[in-house]
Amino acid sequence: IPSGAITDLTRLVLVDAVYFNAGWRNKFDPKNTADATFTRADGSTVQAPMMHETESMPYAAGSGWQAVELPYDGDELGMVVVVPQDRTLADLEKDLTGSTLTQMISQLSSVDVRLSLPKFHVESSFKLRSALESLGMKAAFSGQADFSAMCSSEALYVSDVIHKGYVDVDELGTEAAGATAVLMAGRGIPTEPKVVNASSPFFYFVYDHA
Repeated sequence: IPSGAITDLTRLVLVDAVYFNAGWRNKFDPKNTADATFTRADGSTVQAPMMHETESMPYAAGSGWQAVELPYDGDELGMVVVVPQDRTLADLEKDLTGSTLTQMISQLSSVDVRLSLPKFHVESSFKLRSALESLGMKAAFSGQADFSAMCSSEALYVSDVIHKGYVDVDELGTEAAGATAVLMAGRGIPTEPKVVNASSPFFYFVYDHA
């Protein structure tokens, strides 16, 4: 919760949190990790610790992209890394929808892959009030809110919804967490290995096979 979000008018903060910590089914060998050039979206470069592994893993390719899945222990979950090919991440993002991601997953099949993937730690935070209002949740943020079942001594409304999350990926696996806080106030998120080199911006997502 950022500084200043809680004021004298704040009456209640509801917090929901989730934590995820899973190891790769086939872990990267730390001996193969070495600094390499990573090209940022703006064209600038930085040296990043790049993990390397050659093994059989689910792989798919399409127009301007490659995708590879890194299964976690137990094979119930996996991280899919989507690397743009001869196009920018922003350009690829225009084609990414729920249906195209589902299609990518359906095309994954095991082949030998030579993968280069940076170790990374990402943090992000979002204020969700405007997004929720655009989806139709408007009364809760206004004087029309009715939370009398929670508090009868004072009229409450939702003043903001804040989400923060992080993802940490290394040779052993992935650690991730997310927390969403709702603030309420009184009125007053096969042969030759296929080469997948994530040395520039890429997409990643964790999904449940079920």
